[in-house]
Formats: sequence, C-alpha cells, structure tokens
Amino acid sequence: MTGQAVARLIREELREAGDPASLHGLDLVRCLLPPVRTRYANPTGEPEVLELWLVFHAPPRDQEGYEIAYDEERRMFGLAAGGAWVGWYGDFVTTLAGM
Repeated sequence: MTGQAVARLIREELREAGDPASLHGLDLVRCLLPPVRTRYANPTGEPEVLELWLVFHAPPRDQEGYEIAYDEERRMFGLAAGGAWVGWYGDFVTTLAGM
C-alpha cells in the first residue's frame, strides 16, 4: 500500500462522515499529515516495534499530542502518544472520536 492509497482511504471516510472534526474542535487541515511510515514502541511487546502509517497529529505537529496511524495489514487505525502505541480503534473517524 502507498501513502497515497492511505490518504485516499481517509478522504473517502471523511466525505461519508460529514464533519467529524467537530468532535474535538480540531482543524483537520492542519492536523492531517501526508502519510509517512513511522515506528512506535508496542507496549504489549508482540512485536516490539510497530511500523505504521502516521496520518494525523493533534494538536499540530509542533506540540506533543495524540497521533493517529494506520496498519495496512490489520486494516485498522489507532492512537499513539509520546512515541508509544496506545491501541487500535478501527476506522479513522472512530479513532478520532477516541482521542
């Protein structure tokens, strides 16, 4: 899967969902990122490191906050914070609501 395919998946889901940013008053334009492969420490240890597509950071990347990443093998989005994986939530909008 490519970063463009991940971005397309998110755009389609957002189009279907309407305006999920109102859940937290987030500026999606500033928080959505071009998908980039990123490594996260996995607290469960299996595997020790997760390599996922980073797609979202709130607040915008110049501050610490929540990140949303995508696993193409699981076909799921989930949350990370402080470089460590928090957990899987399912689709992008559900993950956004879980922040």
